[in-house]
Amino acid sequence: MSDPSSTEDRAEPYRESRWGAAAAVLAVVCVQIVLPSSLILGSRYLLPGVEVVLLVALVATNPTKLTAKSRDMRAGSIALLLLIGAANTLSLGLLVDSLLNGSTTSGRTLILAAIGIWLTNVVVFGLAYWELDLHGPHSRSTGVPVDPDLLFPQMTLDGPRFHNWAPKFVDYLYVSFTNST
Repeated sequence: MSDPSSTEDRAEPYRESRWGAAAAVLAVVCVQIVLPSSLILGSRYLLPGVEVVLLVALVATNPTKLTAKSRDMRAGSIALLLLIGAANTLSLGLLVDSLLNGSTTSGRTLILAAIGIWLTNVVVFGLAYWELDLHGPHSRSTGVPVDPDLLFPQMTLDGPRFHNWAPKFVDYLYVSFTNST
């Protein structure tokens, strides 16, 4: 039996950067800006502007690595996620309405907008999985073992390469992509 005070057996606290998620949010903001006017409510730049302000506040709190100290910003992360999800749901509803009731927007433009809405949905669920699995990136940074909500194949493998493996944002984005495809 190993000594509990031994640092050899203790896992290094997991540290994850917010940059992958921030890049995905910026991609979503770009998609929202180029959506046709018929698929947005209000000003074209109001919602993307609010999202960028929230994103800047989140990244400014921990620009390099997420830590337990950044836990207080989880509410901001979830608010940003819900805002993007609500805007995307509204755009999807307006897209369906345009398709069913006719629109002056060309079919090509609507198809391209539908692709953007779908990609935004992939990002929204990737962010949701990232925020919720293992109690979110902030809780993962404490190093306290928690049972995962999602099981990745790497978590089931033995060996030194996979001993401290933990999913990153790109892994959750991949799960979201495969689920939505």
